[in-house]
Amino acid sequence: MKDADSTIAAAARLGQTTQVVWRALLVGEVPKSIRTGPFANDKVAVYCDKLREVAKPLAERAIAAFEACHVKAIELGAGEAWTPTCRREGHLLAPEKFPDANELYAASAEPAPLLAVEPALR
Repeated sequence: MKDADSTIAAAARLGQTTQVVWRALLVGEVPKSIRTGPFANDKVAVYCDKLREVAKPLAERAIAAFEACHVKAIELGAGEAWTPTCRREGHLLAPEKFPDANELYAASAEPAPLLAVEPALR
């Protein structure tokens, strides 16, 4: 796209949309036919394992979109409104790739130096 902010917003929205589908798969209700009857616990475990396996590519796609959003924002010097969203949502999926902003920009333990002193009023 020709507009930097729109490019970054598109990457962020793609990541968010994929993330929503991923979450919906993981938190959806286990069908009654699986959670009842003989060997219900085993069937639920197998069902949940398979669901996580099927959902994994969605999480990877969302992470890639959030990375693209973050990288493009830095590269183009734009997208200030979307960068925190991409970093926050990416941190939820892959904390090792998206460190918490507090870890990146920790507060200094030293007070800021006094740069200029105004003369006293008479």
